[in-house]
Amino acid sequence: MGLLKVIEDAPGYVKASFQGPQGSGKSRTAVELACTVHRVFGSKKPIAFFDTEGGSDYLRNLIEERTGVKPVRVKTRAFSQLLEVAKECRQGAADILIVDSITHVWREIQASYMAKLNENLRWPKNRMDIQDIMAIKTQWAPWPDEFLNSPLHIIICGREGNEWGHEEDEESGKLKLVAVGKKMKVEGEFGYEASLMVSMHAEQVAAATVRKRDKSIQKRPSTIINVATVLKDRYDVMNGQMIEMPTGDDFMPFIERLNPSLHREVDTQNHSVGSMPESDGGYNKEKTDRQILVEKIQAEIASLYPGQTAADKKARIELMKKHFNTNSWTEIEKRIGIRTLGEGLAGLQALSLERLHSAEAATADDPDGRTEAQAAFA
Repeated sequence: MGLLKVIEDAPGYVKASFQGPQGSGKSRTAVELACTVHRVFGSKKPIAFFDTEGGSDYLRNLIEERTGVKPVRVKTRAFSQLLEVAKECRQGAADILIVDSITHVWREIQASYMAKLNENLRWPKNRMDIQDIMAIKTQWAPWPDEFLNSPLHIIICGREGNEWGHEEDEESGKLKLVAVGKKMKVEGEFGYEASLMVSMHAEQVAAATVRKRDKSIQKRPSTIINVATVLKDRYDVMNGQMIEMPTGDDFMPFIERLNPSLHREVDTQNHSVGSMPESDGGYNKEKTDRQILVEKIQAEIASLYPGQTAADKKARIELMKKHFNTNSWTEIEKRIGIRTLGEGLAGLQALSLERLHSAEAATADDPDGRTEAQAAFA
């Protein structure tokens, strides 16, 4: 066989996600799972915490009590630092990484992108368009690969939101927007990456008075319990289970099937680049056409005023203003439309031709002579 091989590897590491609203027990359950994984796989390293909202302050004692090792953490929401933390863990800092909450990281990368974009815009953008979204997804792409491929147990917490869809109204027959499910508030495709996906919610248990057989009365106070619903388990041994006040041991049917020694990474290299056809249209062609026009414009302006004197520099600026309505070369390169660039180039070429004809007329009585202007256009 060529590329195909007999399957001898196996899932090696926990790749889990916990989603839910505030107070649903995401952070606590993530720590419960992390501590159980630490015990089951005999880790001697600290559990690492990428903390975006201060939850580790309240859970560090529990982690130390369960593992016997003080946890390590960083308090930040920066996407760039998330990748750096994962790298540190791979290099030996930790075997288990908790990210709480990934929603803040996703919002940070969007905010950072817009801030960087608006630095160079005359009129700042308030909303992203499809090009902006695709650019952010490209920046985000290394994280899903790191999450799936790294030889680390990674547990993600994230806010939960509604997933929307359209439904036909029975009375009017018109489509209406309705909530069709729940999803993690993060980049759309990342929500599907985890091999163990759990939705958390809180339930209130009302106070009650219980009369026992010996006729004694016991009052039960009201309380809130956390409930975990297993949305996805790729081994299909826990799908659909609902667990009240979950601990890490409740996820043992999933954990015990993992084998870190058999972990193999998915090949994420772009092997198909060489097989892609050359593009004659679309964005690449437009980008090349723009570059060609800009180079021709630069050459025409330099040929008209090649010197470095103050007068020549001023004359070049005047040409830019006249033909492109700007004195910024960056604006010519990156902002002005291709049609305007073409029209401006035509104007510069016409001016060059006019100068050449003037030079030829000036030397009509001297065929063997050659002016400096003629030499420049030869």
